[in-house]
Amino acid sequence: DNEPIGYRQSFIRQIFCYLLTLILSYIFYKFESNDIRESFISSNKGDNISFRLGIEYKESKYIFYSKNFFLHLLFIVLLWVIMDHFIDKNIIFLQYSNFWMFELIFLSLFYKKVFNSKIYIHQKIAIILNIFPFVLKLVVIILSIFDNHLKKIYDKKSLPLIIILYVFYLLLIILKSFINTKIKWYMDIKYISFTKILIYYGLIGTIFHSIISAISSFKECEKTYKSTINIVDFLCENKINDTTTNETIKYLADFKLYFTSYKNIKELLLEIMTVISGSLGFFFYKYFSLIIIKILSPIHIMLANIPLYLFSFIMIIVTYNNLFENDMSISIIILNFIGDAFALIIILIYLEILELNFCNLNLYLRK
Repeated sequence: DNEPIGYRQSFIRQIFCYLLTLILSYIFYKFESNDIRESFISSNKGDNISFRLGIEYKESKYIFYSKNFFLHLLFIVLLWVIMDHFIDKNIIFLQYSNFWMFELIFLSLFYKKVFNSKIYIHQKIAIILNIFPFVLKLVVIILSIFDNHLKKIYDKKSLPLIIILYVFYLLLIILKSFINTKIKWYMDIKYISFTKILIYYGLIGTIFHSIISAISSFKECEKTYKSTINIVDFLCENKINDTTTNETIKYLADFKLYFTSYKNIKELLLEIMTVISGSLGFFFYKYFSLIIIKILSPIHIMLANIPLYLFSFIMIIVTYNNLFENDMSISIIILNFIGDAFALIIILIYLEILELNFCNLNLYLRK
């Protein structure tokens, strides 16, 4: 909040993230399409992964898709873009107690349905064990309502909004599980290159965020004298206080304010560096996530995201200087950490990285 107002327009920043994703994905796709990639595949036949990708790529060159199929793919990618935006906002708003571990349940069900796969006994045990981190997260929410450091987020007056956001977050997790499974299906069954999917993702994301930002630049979300948090605060994160009318103006994005709010060249260069580095991180995160989905499964993405949630506890400690003066705050931190650490163990069991060598729970493990 101490940044200049122009810096806080994450919605406009997302345009550059998706635009760079579009450009780099197209470049990577061209590399896949030329003779260099084919010669690389043929010279690495000992590498099962490279060889399999090469075979699927060559087969996909001779597959023709209907318009309905293509439109359905674009619709899935559009849902992916919208889902990513709202999940990011929910994680920020509910960063202290989000139920991300539920994703394992929905991913397992969708994966079983789409690929006709089996859920073995050790995986069922892992799904059932999710009840423990869920209970811990519920306790964290209750404690957060009465904690002095978290009153801004878990205000009693804002409790209905918090409940709505949790329900919305659960729906987003279901949608995310479906989309990731569907993307796996497009790549494995329909032989669509993950770089081509990433091109569509960058294109639709750029168009979507540009249109919404342009509309928002001419129309604010709300003008109010009240300080109570409502659903508009979740959707429109930028606020300006009008000193003449004492009104608080809330808006999603404003192109004019974004491009004219820099006081000097240093601030402008800092923003350019921030956007470039952030966009590169955004692209490679999506790029490697699709590779993980392609080679392994959508469930392995959860394992890759674990460090993010564990690292959040360090950020909480850094953010609140007087955190350990409050016993309740310490309890929230410890319970959150235990819950996420337990969820990590559950995922390791499900992915057979951690083996349960008792009660015949190791009968169906892969080598």
